[in-house]
Amino acid sequence: MSQDAVLRVSETSSVCIGRREAALSRVGALAVPGSIFLALFFLAPLCYLLALSLHPGGSMGRVGPEWSLVNYQRFLTDTYYLGILWDTGLFGASTALICAVMAFPFSYKLARMRGPWRTPLLFITVLPLLISAVIRNLGWIPVLSERGVLNQILQAAGLRAEPVEWIYNYTGALIGMVHVELPFMVLMLMAVIRKIDPALEEAAINLGAAPWQVFLKVILPLSRPGLVAGTLMVFMASISALVTPAILGGKRVMLMALYIDQQMRGLLNYPVGATAAILTMVAASVAMLLALKLGRSRV
Repeated sequence: MSQDAVLRVSETSSVCIGRREAALSRVGALAVPGSIFLALFFLAPLCYLLALSLHPGGSMGRVGPEWSLVNYQRFLTDTYYLGILWDTGLFGASTALICAVMAFPFSYKLARMRGPWRTPLLFITVLPLLISAVIRNLGWIPVLSERGVLNQILQAAGLRAEPVEWIYNYTGALIGMVHVELPFMVLMLMAVIRKIDPALEEAAINLGAAPWQVFLKVILPLSRPGLVAGTLMVFMASISALVTPAILGGKRVMLMALYIDQQMRGLLNYPVGATAAILTMVAASVAMLLALKLGRSRV
């Protein structure tokens, strides 16, 4: 290669490097406002909660001046608090599992549909998201109450002599939470299933695979990213939900969000509430990391 060619290659490389650095600098400049926003309204409150949890708690808004781990020690050694944390995780996992089972067939049908019904069905799926969660929860009361529609149908059909307690308990909170989070799971799964080439399913069928084998060997592994993302979204939203468990659970279902609200707003015990919030966030982060690791593992 001649010296002129070497110089031209060097100049071209320098120009490319300069353009890339300029592009990176522009991207960095665009990220500054978002970083400032997150620092002020996300990181700073978390740091304040962490610092608040390291002080002894007290009622009526009193916070001890000394630094201590007594709140964490009491929380992690008391079976009552650990039971609340366990119930919260179980509530989130149950909601995510039910949403995944209910959403997968509908999402698959919606993703493969090419007729005029696809748009109306998609609109019906998204429609609940346009209505307040409070209104949706209140709408379940005349359906699930002792004299509600569901109990009247069961009693009229002779299936039940006494009304079933569907509401103001764990069952009512779970039904309401599934109703709230199901559209998110459907949208997540549908977006991933649409990217799966139908030719792969046809090839599996031509090779003699049964429908359940096509689902287990082709559809489910390829839709795993959407399933993991939807499960994480529903799980995180469920363990931090306050309105739905409070309305449909009747505040009889003690979850971490209700406990934190009770400590923060009812008893004004800010350090204990902050401790519960930090531990909930840590538990949710661990569950998220485990789910992401599971999602990246090979089937």
